[in-house]
Amino acid sequence: MNTSSPSLSDIHQWLSDVNYTDILEIAEKKKGILSQLTALSYDEDATISDRAIEASGLAAKVIASHKPDYVRNYLLRLFWLVNDESGGICWRAPELIGEILYHCPQFSQFFPMLISLLDLEEEDAPRFRAGTLWAIGRVAQVEREAMKPALSHIQNYLSSNKCTDQGERDKAIWCVKQIMQR
Repeated sequence: MNTSSPSLSDIHQWLSDVNYTDILEIAEKKKGILSQLTALSYDEDATISDRAIEASGLAAKVIASHKPDYVRNYLLRLFWLVNDESGGICWRAPELIGEILYHCPQFSQFFPMLISLLDLEEEDAPRFRAGTLWAIGRVAQVEREAMKPALSHIQNYLSSNKCTDQGERDKAIWCVKQIMQR
């Protein structure tokens, strides 16, 4: 396989074909693949955007094995992209963070930051809540104890009048189950 920088259309095709092998081969040599996968997390086809998120976690694991500082800085950038002040909101940043932390739990210093996304300002919280709940539940699958501090936030949300969307309610319940599983 040619490990030159692939185009977004190449990566899109690999995601469409569920061909993560080529993506991971690129990740061995080109850490910029994470940026391309993040761009594809915006794809209007939900299957492609979800696969881009999944592939991001897998690629980050490969990259972290030889360039952990790059992945650490990438996580910081994703957290920054949740912030209005960044000038470039990444709507899928919580899921990207969750998938990377799922595959790279060695970056445990970011666990509290992930949970803190539940405390976003009221005007920002709804846009990121479902993704944050999914991310916390995903990380809880490998780091259950670390996600337990999120329980009180989620339970308060579930019992509040803010929890009106059934999809978000379902995601919150799923998240609690991931944290509480034995």
